[in-house]
Amino acid sequence: MVLRMYAFPPEVPPMLPFLAGQADAVRFMKGRTMDNTKIDRINALYHKSQSVGLTDEEKEEQAALRKEYIQTIRANLRGQLNNISIKEPDGSITDLGKKYGGIKTV
Repeated sequence: MVLRMYAFPPEVPPMLPFLAGQADAVRFMKGRTMDNTKIDRINALYHKSQSVGLTDEEKEEQAALRKEYIQTIRANLRGQLNNISIKEPDGSITDLGKKYGGIKTV
């Protein structure tokens, strides 16, 4: 078996081969990435929790940010896994995103 991932230009996330073009990929990815300010806030809240402790509002904020972070990681991983194709010994190519990931052809 050969594991093959197709290359796309850096502007198009590699997990989106089923979308028509770059603009569709950008629209699809809105909300699936987390900006650095939120990640920095997660880290700041962690360090504060280790040193002086958090207020109840900060604990709620930390939980919400961590939940969003985990959802983003899962969505990105799912998208990458859906982009995997396997070349079978007989020469055929099996698209795992279509077979297992629920990706429908457009």
